[in-house]
Amino acid sequence: MNAKEYLSKARRLDVQIKFDLRELEHWRDLSASISGCNFAPHYNASRNIDPPFVKCIDKIVDLEEKIQKEINSLILLKTEILEKIHSLENVDHQSVLELRYLSYQTWEQIAEELHYSIRWIYKLHGKALQELEEKMEVEEVGTL
Repeated sequence: MNAKEYLSKARRLDVQIKFDLRELEHWRDLSASISGCNFAPHYNASRNIDPPFVKCIDKIVDLEEKIQKEINSLILLKTEILEKIHSLENVDHQSVLELRYLSYQTWEQIAEELHYSIRWIYKLHGKALQELEEKMEVEEVGTL
């Protein structure tokens, strides 16, 4: 895995959490809605007689647990990424990577915040990724 893919893992996990939160909101809305009554006689002994919202509540509980696990994973991942970024020697490289991959800022926002041109931010980003890639390769060789 190269440095850019590694740094992008946090963003992908954050997006997944947002999708799960939307799904959770859907199930909460569904659980609060009132289903229609069916007055037809029911003689099936194996028929589920639980109210419809029970299925929704089960799904809500499962999703809440999943989201909590994902949030915990995101916190650990962001901490790990931040440590790797802060291991870089160049402060500008650290700033560009942190703003891009942990704060999810656009290139324009990063350029404005660091008071550089966008072209220079692109160059800094490339150099920062290269420096991080080299560090990751050294760490990988060290662990073998």
